[in-house]
Amino acid sequence: MVDLISRTGVRPQEYSLMFVPILAVFGSLGWLMIFLETYRHLDSKMMSKGERITHSAMQATIMTVMLAVVSYFALQYLEAEVLK
Repeated sequence: MVDLISRTGVRPQEYSLMFVPILAVFGSLGWLMIFLETYRHLDSKMMSKGERITHSAMQATIMTVMLAVVSYFALQYLEAEVLK
């Protein structure tokens, strides 16, 4: 671990802070993609536009939060096991 700090100048705890802007950009793009796909596949004859938007936003938010949690745990594993 001392070798990692001396080579990069970055402590292992600071690696997760470096990925926050990257995850935010990809998370928002991922939310938009999921929203558009779920909105497109909902039947416009059976639901009003407001119901479709609400349903799609809820699905996109849930899926994006799940992906963010999995990404967070993967990053923690990366820091703990790979970057020892």
